[in-house]
Amino acid sequence: MREFDYTVKSIVGLHPRVAGVLMHLVRDFESDIILTNGDKGGNLKKLLGILHMNIQYGDRLHLQISGEDEEVACQEMQAFMVQNL
Repeated sequence: MREFDYTVKSIVGLHPRVAGVLMHLVRDFESDIILTNGDKGGNLKKLLGILHMNIQYGDRLHLQISGEDEEVACQEMQAFMVQNL
């Protein structure tokens, strides 16, 4: 299992367009990717779950990745976060 934290630096937070791109990215991985934001959390493969977390500027996110391709998934998720959030 791989885990990492990320603090949102985007002023607009996670808006629907970026959430859609994120969902398409994670669906290609076999690993389970769980995102938590405070007391809210969910599987990143479900768009509504992502949007209901109401991710805003300054939020500290925690990602937990487990599965066969967890190493690659973790690297790609970290790169996505830096580029988009």
